[in-house]
Amino acid sequence: MGLYFDHVNKILPLLHRPTFEHGMRNKLYLKDEGYGSVLLLVCACAARFSEDPRVIPPGSDDRK
Repeated sequence: MGLYFDHVNKILPLLHRPTFEHGMRNKLYLKDEGYGSVLLLVCACAARFSEDPRVIPPGSDDRK
C-alpha cells in the first residue's frame, strides 16, 4: 500500500491515506464490496512499482 501512496497518489491524489488505512485496520474489505474493489485496485497499481519478481510477467525481465 505504501508504494501506491508514494508513487501513484502523489500524482493523482484520489485517496485520503489516513482514511484508507483506517479501513484496512478495521478489515472493511470484508464488509464493503466497494472498499474491497478499491483495495484491489490499489494493490494492482502498487505492483507496478514493486521489486518483487512475482509481479514480472513470465519470460520477461522488463519492468515496463
